[in-house]
Amino acid sequence: MNWRVLLPVGSFRDPLDWLDSPQSAPLALARQMIQQHGGDLAVIGYGAAQDLSVLQWAREAGASEVFLVRTEAGTEATAIVSALAAQWAEETQVCVMALGTSDTVPWMLGSHLGWAVVPGIRSVMVHDAASVTVRQGRPQGWQAELLVRTPAILLLDPRFFRSLYLTVRQRQHATQAAMEIPEHHLLGLGQPGPVLRPYRKVALKVGGAGAGLDARARLGALSNPQPASAQAKSVVNGSTEEITQAIMKFLLAKDLLP
Repeated sequence: MNWRVLLPVGSFRDPLDWLDSPQSAPLALARQMIQQHGGDLAVIGYGAAQDLSVLQWAREAGASEVFLVRTEAGTEATAIVSALAAQWAEETQVCVMALGTSDTVPWMLGSHLGWAVVPGIRSVMVHDAASVTVRQGRPQGWQAELLVRTPAILLLDPRFFRSLYLTVRQRQHATQAAMEIPEHHLLGLGQPGPVLRPYRKVALKVGGAGAGLDARARLGALSNPQPASAQAKSVVNGSTEEITQAIMKFLLAKDLLP
């Protein structure tokens, strides 16, 4: 069964340059999945990416379909995403990948993780995914529960935990939800650097050491045979190609590819 990879794109400054940046690792993964397992890529532009510039980006990305959502409201945009995913899930495997920053991903995934349990959707790929736990104004444990029930890969960017846009309570929610997600669904993605003390336990869970994430030292963790628990705690940093290769190995090790 072929994949239909659904890639919501919320905002970007220079989308063509973004293709070669580390943030485009989910896009690189989508391409590799489609090349190896068949399928196609659908891009949904919303928010700041709803103008025609996203068409050029989508063409460069190799998308076969582009949908422009003319709304700033996350609930409306995600209703369309969910409807498309549900329709496609009847005939193909659907993989939803979120590509963005902590400013664009939260409302795209926040209360909308319902799409993760649409029948037929096998995995959800999220970059900067810790931010799905904020901006809803209420305890966020139920979001983590949805991820627990769904085969999901969490690309956890430690830089999120240093965000100045979050209140103390929001950060507590983010930390709690991240800790609730099973280790075997965690794969860290980010830059080495200090992690504030309240978030060290999250850093440790996804592979950090002490006050920081020694990401480059752990890049080979997914390349070498190790117990599943050790693989799950890897933190990956490097070029887009290196990140993509590590993610593919992680998916294969967890039997999350068709």
